[in-house]
Amino acid sequence: MGDGAPHNTGDISLNDPFIWVFDIKNGTQKAICQHNTSWKVLDGDRQVTHPHPSFSPDNKWVLYTSDEEGMPALYLAQV
Repeated sequence: MGDGAPHNTGDISLNDPFIWVFDIKNGTQKAICQHNTSWKVLDGDRQVTHPHPSFSPDNKWVLYTSDEEGMPALYLAQV
């Protein structure tokens, strides 16, 4: 988690409402929060509603965006 190394992931073209943590070494996964973003295009740009998860340097928190309350906003979830 957070090592920056590339990993192949499958794209099944579904909008998963969760942010996941994957343990590559153990082959396990854990949903840490439900972002519930709409993925809508806002002002011609879909990126503003993309969750863009980013982990804290200690890997204990994840910062993400969501428009679940109507407008894009920042949220913080504990890992």
